[in-house]
Amino acid sequence: METNSLPHVSVITVNYNGKIYLKNLFESISLLDYPKDKIQIIMVDNASCDDSVCFTQERFPFVKIIPCRENTGFAEGNNIGLRHAEGELIALINNDCVAEPGWLLSMVEALLIKEKESGNLKSSDYKIGAIGSKIFFYYRYYPLNIIFDRDNKQNNGQDDFSGEICEIEIRNISIPEDKKRIEKDKTEKENENDGFLLKRSIRYLSGISPAGKNINGEVIYKVRKKSLIAVPVPDNNFKISIKIDFSSLAIGEIINIRIAGKDIVSKKIKSSEETLTFEIDSSNMPDPQHIINSRGSMINRKFYAREIGYDEFDAESDINIRAEIQESEDTKKITEVFAIPGTGFLCRKSILHDMGFFDKKFFTYYEDIDFFWRLRLSGYRSYICSDSVLRHFHCGSGTEWSYGFTYHVLRNRLLMIYKCAWFGAFLKNYLSFAASAFINLAHVIVLKIRKLSVSRIDIPIRIRIFFEFFILFFQKLPERIKIRRNKTVSDNEIIKWLNDF
Repeated sequence: METNSLPHVSVITVNYNGKIYLKNLFESISLLDYPKDKIQIIMVDNASCDDSVCFTQERFPFVKIIPCRENTGFAEGNNIGLRHAEGELIALINNDCVAEPGWLLSMVEALLIKEKESGNLKSSDYKIGAIGSKIFFYYRYYPLNIIFDRDNKQNNGQDDFSGEICEIEIRNISIPEDKKRIEKDKTEKENENDGFLLKRSIRYLSGISPAGKNINGEVIYKVRKKSLIAVPVPDNNFKISIKIDFSSLAIGEIINIRIAGKDIVSKKIKSSEETLTFEIDSSNMPDPQHIINSRGSMINRKFYAREIGYDEFDAESDINIRAEIQESEDTKKITEVFAIPGTGFLCRKSILHDMGFFDKKFFTYYEDIDFFWRLRLSGYRSYICSDSVLRHFHCGSGTEWSYGFTYHVLRNRLLMIYKCAWFGAFLKNYLSFAASAFINLAHVIVLKIRKLSVSRIDIPIRIRIFFEFFILFFQKLPERIKIRRNKTVSDNEIIKWLNDF
């Protein structure tokens, strides 16, 4: 496609105390293979207190900054960005993302292709809504298997061994000599940021879960007989040191460590004072692989959302099978999905204006599912283009299962159902939510009476949401009536997209 014919695009990112991510973000956008004169970059800053605005002004003067006096949230932040957008197309990107060079061009080309296909169909009963990206977690990863072997007699013949507790974390990253010159150009703060981002990017995929914190505030993990952890790799030439501290429950066990299919360690644990430390030298390892953050969003029959492919190793990252995938006639580069995460997608500005874009009441979380549900009810379809790639740090401006996270996730799911779904679906979910809230509240009260320790941050949140809906029923009723009255797609079509997970 000739660059002169490409449309003008406004790229919007919403930032809240995300200075640590902005260098990677804006440098990647500056390297996009899209005409520079056809890109407008907008950063809506939600009253950050980490010097994000000054940093961006000094380092990236080509970014149009819209400062807000208060934190308006992700939803309204994007609405504000839209009001300052000059492009006919709008691209959203999270502040903790890095765009691959073809990210924007691939989405634009996919949008134009699908619009042309739809226009050529004489009896077309659908319109093209948005194009989303294939999203990886920021780093590439090695799969690390931890396997405990126990004497069957000692284990009373039980195969499931789930009582082990150990602390697992990346302690340091050693930098080879040929990298030191590059590292000298980085500030001490940037080097600290690299270590912080690497450590928080460990993926605990299966057989392992948090079990509290030690006296240093570090997370203690409960590990089953077999567990899988994904270790982030910043570069093929780096060495990563892993340290595992064992609890007394692990004494007498034989721990086997395998990384990317290679046996690294096999050792009998003799004392809880032991520390197992080993290095991953990537020069002797196969290529690390990407882990998928999202290939689109789906919802289940209870209207909970999940990212497609979440925490799966990407097959196309494996060079041995990449050729087979490329040769397969069944491989689709543009696939239809129910919804696209707000992390990154492209849409016409006219459609966003017509649909009302994000609902500011959502603040953050589920605002994207709500938008794409409304979009589909209006006859629009949405797609993921696998050639458009983002890498995402994930939860850059928030903390999973904090009070704010839990409140918005629980409330917004119900709010989305109330606005978009048939009334029976909302009534069933609301009553189920209320019953669960008060049953769990009663259970916590009983435990408190028995003076047993219990930590359930979600209980008071659920009670708050239950009563808050007495007001939301009336506040959101006009929107619900408008959405339901103007829909051109039946609820049966929506039901076809509900998954069993």
